[in-house]
Amino acid sequence: MTSSESCYDGLLGQCRNCGDNGNCQCGWSMNGHNDLLPMDRRRFGGNVLMCPISMLYIYLIHGLSLFFSVALAPSVVNALRSQAETARQQRLHLLRHRPIRLLLFLSLALLMNAAFSLTKMVEPSLLLGVDWVPTAFYVSRVVAINSAGLLHVIHCLEVYLTSREFQEGREEVQLMLARQSNMALAQFFTSDLLAMSPLVGAGLVKSGHNYSRELQQYLTVGFLILECVRLSASSARWALSLRGVRTLFNERIASLDQEIE
Repeated sequence: MTSSESCYDGLLGQCRNCGDNGNCQCGWSMNGHNDLLPMDRRRFGGNVLMCPISMLYIYLIHGLSLFFSVALAPSVVNALRSQAETARQQRLHLLRHRPIRLLLFLSLALLMNAAFSLTKMVEPSLLLGVDWVPTAFYVSRVVAINSAGLLHVIHCLEVYLTSREFQEGREEVQLMLARQSNMALAQFFTSDLLAMSPLVGAGLVKSGHNYSRELQQYLTVGFLILECVRLSASSARWALSLRGVRTLFNERIASLDQEIE
């Protein structure tokens, strides 16, 4: 027998199928295993407040994510082999060859993404920002992607600024490159720190802290705000680096046109 009273009725949603034991009665394939802010509060001594998560959705989203991670892996491996051959021809140590470092970070990002998606499909009760395993996979993925992005941005800066040595002078260009590279480093290290915010929640749970729903709500809102800031800043940096490469390309085209004339 169920009651018409809601187990939870608030900003986050509502449950109208509340059992006599105070737990929301989840339908087939539904549960309360939200990342960051779980609605299944039984591990914290509470009740199942809502059932907003569909396992069909979880299997679809993370299944696609796992598929693309596996599908892209051979291309990354082939690119690594090609760049390793290039490094050997240039007599460079493999890790001193920037494309190899970038591809290694991409490989790590694919591996962590596959591990995160597989974890969510196999054991959906393991939650980001609550449990160490999915949180570690998520943070490692973001750090790897940021590291690959940092190497790409620095490469674009070098290509663009080095091409201007004739106009600006080598010393001035080197100063500009150092300044821009330091700015990129600061941004990406900040991005990494912001992405690590779910570790706070996982740490509180692991330490046995009284992790209330209210505290989780504050941390979840903070995480979402920080993610917006992080993604906006990263997108702006990528756009600027691409604009620099596009400007260089246009300058080269204009130079070739003048030589032809």
